[in-house]
Amino acid sequence: MDKKVNVGIVTYYYNTHNYGGILQAYALTKFLRDKGFNAEQICCTHDGERPFEKIQENKQLKKSWISRITKSIKYRIGRYIFRKKIVPFFSDRNEKFRIFEEQIPHSEKVYSLDTINSSNKYYTHFITGSDQIWTFRWFNPIYFLEFADVGKKKISYAASMGKSKFTIKEKTYLKKVLTGLDAISVREHDLVNELQNITGCAVDLVVDPTFLLCQKEWEEIVSKNIIEGDYLFCYFLGDDPQLRKLAKQFAKRVKVKLVTIPFANEVYNSTDFFFGNKKVYTAGPEDFLSLIKGAKYVFTDSFHATVFSIIFKKEFLVFSRADAIKMSSRLYSLTELYDCKERFLTQQEDMKIDNIFEIMQNKLNIEMKRGNDLREKSINYLVRNLK
Repeated sequence: MDKKVNVGIVTYYYNTHNYGGILQAYALTKFLRDKGFNAEQICCTHDGERPFEKIQENKQLKKSWISRITKSIKYRIGRYIFRKKIVPFFSDRNEKFRIFEEQIPHSEKVYSLDTINSSNKYYTHFITGSDQIWTFRWFNPIYFLEFADVGKKKISYAASMGKSKFTIKEKTYLKKVLTGLDAISVREHDLVNELQNITGCAVDLVVDPTFLLCQKEWEEIVSKNIIEGDYLFCYFLGDDPQLRKLAKQFAKRVKVKLVTIPFANEVYNSTDFFFGNKKVYTAGPEDFLSLIKGAKYVFTDSFHATVFSIIFKKEFLVFSRADAIKMSSRLYSLTELYDCKERFLTQQEDMKIDNIFEIMQNKLNIEMKRGNDLREKSINYLVRNLK
């Protein structure tokens, strides 16, 4: 490059304890700096995030008073044990996140919704992305770059929304803010046409930032092996007891240990208490990568756990989450891109132990060509728009 560009990136980076969020932030920053761009993460608080519209919760069927009382007692006991026995582990986990976060180039100042405008004097280009920065469930206008001054280059990279159908109010807002961007890219197929129809602008499909780095680059930061011997690594964000039951049955059938990161979101989840032969409570981002890289098998409902299963060429299964059906499009796009759609199970009838065992008996053959082609297109998109 003839001239270094001051690129500010806004994404789920600052003070995040989400493995996928922090690793995609690391990947995009490292990739851009390796390409010669003076790029860094902009530290932003999450204080201004709120639902875009009031969420209407579905009415739940009333349960018998006995069932409700029993559930309440179990919940209270579980919460007590959780606070006394589990929460202390989080300080060690969070410290590992803090150390990893500090290694990523970032702004000295921490901005809020009220002060983010002042960042304009430091950056010539702004990137918003990746991950579910454009979700309306915890809406934040910072991620739409509304604060950027006229004349600043503004692009999105691999933005995700968690859904592809929008209300009239949401469409009106999207048309207003996205037409103000110089370039738009997303990471899900179904979002491309939807946003093009809403905005009238070209929308590019690109890979998640984690795919911008090759396997060797990720192996440079993986921590040493945590678990000896063969094991099934389970990383579940949802609380589906059926998936955990299937994982136990599979691990028993193939005679491997079952390893988990319990309470991944640091919230009480009763299904995690007695799940797993080995529970790694204190896993940091490098440990998360290590647990996937060292596993013989991976079961997950997480987008980024699936990404790294592909990168490290693991035998994996990914399941749709009952509490996040609308988010399945990103997993479908991902598994379709690498020609392994059979490893994404969405229907209850497919989630039988015999079916799962049969799938896992067939060695996974990742087709990398389409993914590599899209990666090259993604690199060209970034370089072209940051010149």
